[in-house]
Amino acid sequence: MAILLKRLRPYENENLLSLCIRLATDNYCEPRNLFRLEKGKNFYDIDFEKRRDCTQQLSELTGFSERDILSLTTQRFRKLLAVSDNMTQKDRMRYLERKAKICPSCIREQNYYRLGWNLRVNNICLKHKKYLINKCSNCGKDIMRSIQFYGFCKCGASVMEMESAEVLDLRALDMQSVIESRLVEREKNDYYEVGSPINELPSGFFFKLLVVFTEIIARFPTKSFAVCLKRDQRLLSEGNKKLLLKKLEPKMISDLYVIASEVLINWPFNLCCYLNEFKEEYPYKSYDAGITKDFGRLFRILKSELNDPVYSFLWQQVINYLYQDTQRYDIGAINRLVEERGLVDDKQYITRNEVLRELAVTSDYFNKLVDLSEIEYIQVNTDKRIKHVISYDEVAAIKKTDRIYGSNITKYKVAEELKVSVKIIDQLIDSKLLETCVGINDARFKDIVITGDSYSKFKKFFLYSRGCNLKSSANSELVSIGSTIRGLTRHKYNYGRILSLMKQGILQFQIKDEGKGLNNIYLAKADVGELLNKARRKTIHILGYSLPEVKDILHTPVSTIKSWINLGLIKATPVMQNSKPSFRIKEENIVKFKKTYMFVSEAAEEFSIPKTTMNGWINRELIPIKSGPKVDGTLKHVFKREDLVKVLKEMKYYKVEYTNNM
Repeated sequence: MAILLKRLRPYENENLLSLCIRLATDNYCEPRNLFRLEKGKNFYDIDFEKRRDCTQQLSELTGFSERDILSLTTQRFRKLLAVSDNMTQKDRMRYLERKAKICPSCIREQNYYRLGWNLRVNNICLKHKKYLINKCSNCGKDIMRSIQFYGFCKCGASVMEMESAEVLDLRALDMQSVIESRLVEREKNDYYEVGSPINELPSGFFFKLLVVFTEIIARFPTKSFAVCLKRDQRLLSEGNKKLLLKKLEPKMISDLYVIASEVLINWPFNLCCYLNEFKEEYPYKSYDAGITKDFGRLFRILKSELNDPVYSFLWQQVINYLYQDTQRYDIGAINRLVEERGLVDDKQYITRNEVLRELAVTSDYFNKLVDLSEIEYIQVNTDKRIKHVISYDEVAAIKKTDRIYGSNITKYKVAEELKVSVKIIDQLIDSKLLETCVGINDARFKDIVITGDSYSKFKKFFLYSRGCNLKSSANSELVSIGSTIRGLTRHKYNYGRILSLMKQGILQFQIKDEGKGLNNIYLAKADVGELLNKARRKTIHILGYSLPEVKDILHTPVSTIKSWINLGLIKATPVMQNSKPSFRIKEENIVKFKKTYMFVSEAAEEFSIPKTTMNGWINRELIPIKSGPKVDGTLKHVFKREDLVKVLKEMKYYKVEYTNNM
């Protein structure tokens, strides 16, 4: 088919499959012919965003540009729904429907299928004020995408005759209008009160917030925030505890969106109400008290899903809520949550031990500050004891003065500036790249304070171009320092050892963004590869080969090698690898194994014996098997070389040939 005789224009908001069906019908051909598909291939299963050949073919036939064609697919909404450059598979499953969802009233008026129906956030037709349907009103089974081509369900019911329920809840209509206004990038809807931070969210982050809270409400409904479910509807699967929102009808999902939005309305009062009800209904029974007992399940979801800085307003309200009940929640635990979220400026109180750590002072010096009334205690009564906390503003004011540690700096501040953990700073100290000094009045605080002179030299060499010995990356491949550490961790390399090698000139490096932390250091890939090979050779010499390396030598799966180790066929040394128990096998043990034992394929090649004959001897138990399907469930038969030689000597047919080979 070189060209279409009738070229049609797409209707408003029409999806690509619907347009292809109309094109094929008016040109008296099958839709699959538009894409040169073989007979039996379903054109409605094509992923047009990946199949560039299909879009090019359709572009040649219709005269539309490929960009116009892709605008009739869900790619049109990608930028609106995505919170990053690449939409993950999990987000695709959240937003895109895999099965058909339709409004029968729209199809009766004009027989084509709308693009917005493919989105899971669309569950209501605002034109007719009816819910979309994803199940046949006659047989109750899921509506498949093929209905766009045939116009009938498998039970024979016509799309034109199907019915959908009217929307009686005005809140659902308002919520759907908010969703559609976001999808078409119109002005922000005033569904949320004026001044609410939710109104200022970009569309992608708004949809993710709404969907995440919908999943939370579905999983953890409370007295005031819940949706009535029928008895046969479950939101959690029995086996893996995953949400089954995709199996719900559009009406139920729409109701969940409304309840989720209720939590976000009247910000932040309704959120606090939900938190109050949540901690009463879903506590962790294995904990006595604290944040984990009350909100462990909720915070696990929020930390994994809403960890972007754009949601800092949400975490600020959660932290303020926790600060309101300091008798129930430990100040140190709240502060750790504040530091995790990067909201240090929102700290309100700090414990005495945290003050000692922040200021790097001793208890005696701290008591002097209290006696001089420069620090005031705040008494907090808890269930177990009386605690004393200090206002964080007072501590911050003292930190700004030079009387505490002069030009020196605490390692916690260094970790913050270098954008690494305190554990990595300890590695730098152990490698003598940073020098420490004694804290005020007490040697117990050694290694807490780093000298300003050593830190200044460190920054000049590793954070700025002064230390770079790789001037241009035009002819050199680079690898980040983080990837280098991950690849060499098993060989006992850490940040301290790698930076020391860089300082000695053994590893060439380059800084991509000066002064922005250690993770902006990039090393020459050739140097890293040479270092890795050297470390591997040393590890093999001392400990032996790892199981994956033995797998390549013996051409045998790792599971089979482990079975041989358990049977005592090959000697191995137990080790811990990546925090998991494993084995190392020395080269002499591999050589000894190959001399002692044989496989069927090796024996057949060495002694010119057909494999069928070898297998026959094994089945007749002429050769004692040490490992195999009937011994330990492995796939390879393993037997001793001397046992095979004994059998060959008994077989006159092979005696001469075997003697010649010997």
